[in-house]
Amino acid sequence: MTEVKNVDIVKEIATNLCNAIGGRTTRNFGIAIVDIITNTLRKRFDFLKYIKYNTDHNNDDFAIVDSKINSIDPMLVGRAIEALIKVICLDLRDKAGLNFINDLEKNIDEAIRSGLNDIGVDLALLKIQQNYLYRQQKRIKSAQGNKHHTTNPEKKSLLDYSWVNVSDCIYDANNRTCSLIDKDGNLLDKIDLDKIVDQHLRNLTGNDSTNHFANMREVKKIEGG
Repeated sequence: MTEVKNVDIVKEIATNLCNAIGGRTTRNFGIAIVDIITNTLRKRFDFLKYIKYNTDHNNDDFAIVDSKINSIDPMLVGRAIEALIKVICLDLRDKAGLNFINDLEKNIDEAIRSGLNDIGVDLALLKIQQNYLYRQQKRIKSAQGNKHHTTNPEKKSLLDYSWVNVSDCIYDANNRTCSLIDKDGNLLDKIDLDKIVDQHLRNLTGNDSTNHFANMREVKKIEGG
């Protein structure tokens, strides 16, 4: 069997992440989101500088990975890939998060799936975690009586946006924002991607256990436990 290298795994995952998000929104938005998440994760995983994204409409090879990434410890690469997936799943707080991982698992090559396991990325475990978070959130919402909360534009979901009236999205790489345009060319919204992704990363790191136990306490308090 041909050895699956870091570059093969990273390219396959990056491409499929862009496709999965783009399928829910638009292709360019999918690429922009994965690009901004990758850029933010470079603070922790410097080797992600070897990944570039191309938004050329005429080029299907939009995830470009330098073979230099093969020199990086595969387990470290695995941690970065898992972080990419988890940040996106944090944004998909409902059942869509489960569907997202299912689609990712279904669309990647069998050799890549095996390669992911070898570098410590367990998609089955990620699905279990996402299912737990989904059920936990449902319980909290149900106990709170499904109260409506107005969403702060700066904390909008990256992926669960209402795309009914969105015709195009323009990614500003300098300001790290995404402008959403309607069919008449009017600006619908401007999303600060850095703020959203940074918040997701804070939820994933450092405060992980604190957030988990705080949520568990909230559930018990609501349920009268």
